Amino acid sequence: MKHYQHHWFHRRRRRRNLVIDGWSAQLTVGMLFGLSIGYSSPLLAEPGDHIGTGTVEIAPSVTVSTHHRNNVYLQEGELGGGQATTPGTALVVNPNIGVEWDDPNVLFRSGLAYTATQYLQSEVSNLNRYNDVDVSGHLDLVRRGLIGLSFQDRFKINGYESEAQKADDPYIQTIGNRGSGRFNIRPGPSLEISLGGDFSSTAYDTPNSGDYVRAGQNDRVAYGPGLEMKWHFLPKTAVVFEWESEQFDWSNNFVGSSGNLGQDVGDFLGVPDGSLMRTRGGLRGRVTQKLVLRMLAGYGTADYDELTVSSETTSDTEPESDISQGFGVDLGFPTGLLAEIDLEYTPRESQSVSIKYRRDFEDVFFTNFVVFNRFQVNYDGQFAGRYVLSASSTLRLENYQGEVTRQDIRLLNAVGLQYSATKYLVVNLGTRWRRRVSVAGEYPDIEYDDLDVHAGMTLTY
Repeated sequence: MKHYQHHWFHRRRRRRNLVIDGWSAQLTVGMLFGLSIGYSSPLLAEPGDHIGTGTVEIAPSVTVSTHHRNNVYLQEGELGGGQATTPGTALVVNPNIGVEWDDPNVLFRSGLAYTATQYLQSEVSNLNRYNDVDVSGHLDLVRRGLIGLSFQDRFKINGYESEAQKADDPYIQTIGNRGSGRFNIRPGPSLEISLGGDFSSTAYDTPNSGDYVRAGQNDRVAYGPGLEMKWHFLPKTAVVFEWESEQFDWSNNFVGSSGNLGQDVGDFLGVPDGSLMRTRGGLRGRVTQKLVLRMLAGYGTADYDELTVSSETTSDTEPESDISQGFGVDLGFPTGLLAEIDLEYTPRESQSVSIKYRRDFEDVFFTNFVVFNRFQVNYDGQFAGRYVLSASSTLRLENYQGEVTRQDIRLLNAVGLQYSATKYLVVNLGTRWRRRVSVAGEYPDIEYDDLDVHAGMTLTY
C-alpha cells in the first residue's frame, strides 16, 4: 500500500488568491521508527535495544543535525543554476517514536515524527520552522484468514521552500491526510486479492508578503476504489496486478497567479476538477539469492473537466480575458504509458547496489499534471563493522501540462557516512547537491543550485 499525504479540513467554496511558485524538494525530512508491542510480559530495556521483550518493542529516538546550505531561498542564478546568492546554517531536531504489535492474527504499526528547524543567521530567520509533523498508522486484522481487513492512514504537515524570500513565511505548506481500507481475500495459499478504497484531503497554503498576492488555501479532496492481486508462483516471487481510480475536486477552481512560474499566464490560473486512473502489472520478488527484481508496466489517464473553469463560473473579480486556455489538456495514450523497474544486487551481506527507473504522473496544484521519468542509482556498504557509506544519484525529467506548460530537469546527488559509536549512538556526515534547470534553458528564472553539507547524530533507546 502507498504512503499518503492529506489533511482533515472542511471543504469550502470560496474565491481566494493563491501565489503560484516553483516547488522543490523538502528542506527537512521526518524519520519513522517501527516498534513492536505486545501484552505478554513486562517491558524491559537496555540502551540501543529499544523497550520491550518478545513481541513488544518501543524505540524512541532523536536526531540532531546542522545543515549549511549555499542557496536557502533557491534563488535564480545564471543560466543552468548559476552562483548561489543567500547562504544559511540551520540546526534541525527530529524526535521520533512508533509502535508495532506483531501477532499471528493482528499487525499494528504507528509512528510519530516531528521536525524543528532553526537558522543561526537572523537575516534568514523567516525560514525557521517548527510545525512539521508526520503521523502514520497501519492495521491488519485476520492476517491468516480467508478474508481479512487492513486500514492505513497518514497525516502530514510539511513545508517546501519557495522563492519568496521577503515573505513572512516563505514556504509552500501542505497539510494532508490520506486513509485507505481494504478487504484482503485469500482463496488459496499462493493468491491474495485486496479490494477497497482511498480518501485523501490536502490543503495548500503559499507565501504572503508585500511583493506577493495574499495567499489563501486551496483544498483538494480525492476518493476512489483500488484493487491489487498477487500470485506467489514461487515462495519469494509474485506476479502482481494493480488498479486504482480517483475522482478529485478543488475548493477553488480559480487562483491568483503570482510568483515564479517561468511563463506569463495572466492574473488567474484555472485549476480544473477531474479524475485519474492507473493500471499496472508485472513481476516482483527475489529472482536469485543476490538479485531482487521489481518490474511493472501499465497505463494511466487523467481527465479534466473544463466546465469547472469555464467562463460561466467566473465572477466579476475573475475576468475571462485573464484566464489562459490550456486547462482542458488530458493525459492519454501514449503519454500515459507507465513503467517501473527496480533492480537490487547484493554481492555480499554488507553491501548492495540498486538501479531504479520509474515513469509516472501526478496531479499538481498549479497546473493540470506532470509526467516524469526518474532514474536513480544507490549504493550502501558497511565497513569495519561500524561504518556505513551511502551514495545516490537521481535524475528526474518533468513535463508539465495544462495552463502552465514547462519541462524541468531535476538532479540530486548525495553522499553520506555513518559511524556507530555505540549501539545507541550513530554519528553521520554528508553532503547533498540539488539542481533544477529548464530544457534548453528556456526558463532560466526558475533555475537554481543548492549545496547542503550536514553533520549530526542519532540517539536511539
